[in-house]
Order: sequence, then structure tokens, then C-alpha cells
Amino acid sequence: PFARPLSKSATNDPDERVRSAAIFALTQIGKPDDYLPTLQKGLTDKQASVRLVAAGRLRAIGMQA
Repeated sequence: PFARPLSKSATNDPDERVRSAAIFALTQIGKPDDYLPTLQKGLTDKQASVRLVAAGRLRAIGMQA
């Protein structure tokens, strides 16, 4: 139930800190099929800090697989 609002925050919130935190949270509570599209969008975010979080979470997921 939390994935949809977090995904929206991860892609649309004006604050880069909220976008970064939402990306991180999604990967902690969601299923990869639910959040991979959001992580992909995070990789193209205008702020480098958000891109870094998205890339780091993708790396962590890859290491778990």
C-alpha cells in the first residue's frame, strides 16, 4: 500500500532529499518489479544526489540477486 505514494514522491517531489529518501524506502519495502521503473527514472533525475541513490540501490539489488 505504500509503494504508490513513495513512487510518486520519488519522481515528482520538488525536494531532492524527499526524492532520494523515497527511492531508498521503496527498495526496502517493495518488490523489485514494483520499484525498478522508479529507479530507472531516478537515474535520469536532474539532481546528481538522486541519481547517486538510484544507482546505489540498483547496485545493492544486483548484489543480492
